[in-house]
Amino acid sequence: MPPRKPESLFILIRGLGRESGHWGDFPQRLQAKISHSMVKCVDLPGTGDNLAMRSPIHMRGISEFVRSETEFIKAKYDLGQIDTFVLAPSLGGMIATDWMINYPRDLAGLVLINTSFSSWSTFWERLQPQAYQYILKIILKEKDAYARESEVVKMVSNDKEKFLIHAKAWSEVFAARPILISNILRQLLAANEFSPPRVKVDTPILILSSAEDHMVDPKCSEVIQKVWDCPMHVHPWAGHDIPLDDADWVIEKTLNWYQSLVAERFRAVDSIG
Repeated sequence: MPPRKPESLFILIRGLGRESGHWGDFPQRLQAKISHSMVKCVDLPGTGDNLAMRSPIHMRGISEFVRSETEFIKAKYDLGQIDTFVLAPSLGGMIATDWMINYPRDLAGLVLINTSFSSWSTFWERLQPQAYQYILKIILKEKDAYARESEVVKMVSNDKEKFLIHAKAWSEVFAARPILISNILRQLLAANEFSPPRVKVDTPILILSSAEDHMVDPKCSEVIQKVWDCPMHVHPWAGHDIPLDDADWVIEKTLNWYQSLVAERFRAVDSIG
């Protein structure tokens, strides 16, 4: 018997200066809970499998690349016109949003985690003042993988008991595939200019935010939720990288939202029938 065709495709996009390796075992854990669907990571230009590339300085260039990579995945696994969802934190959420705005029929839904948009929020909300001390240390310690990634972890995580574990794992990722500071700066340029139209959208969206995010002010998620009138859940203690601090919470909220969309679709079909 041929393998069952997945019902949906979940694309995971990482944030600023991150790649697939920084997800840890999150993709496998999500896949285990949503076994009827396929979960795949896409590396941004200049990161991971695409390390040799230069990152575009405009969001459209990055989102077009991610879209083409997703089309490659769909062709490789013969998925056809499968429902495609994107789960993405921070910069990844901006990329997913740009994709949705330019190709509204491509995506069946987005899960946006601690993301923000230019002109929707202030500069100081999008990158809080306390984050700058870590960014400076990250730049100064570029050649020391462990020291560098230790500062990244401190900036995005609130789970102090696991700081050393995460720093070691991420330093190994960086040592194997060191993203250039120039590419991170190019990503920042793209993020700084990105401001989607401030109008409601038809694509289903779930927003996940953290009340204790010390990198991006939670107000950024709140304003997106108000404009788009979409469901939002707020984690009480996790840092900017909620999938790192509490993967189970992200998976639970995502799965519940996804199942509600599937149930709503079945109800719509039954009403037509």
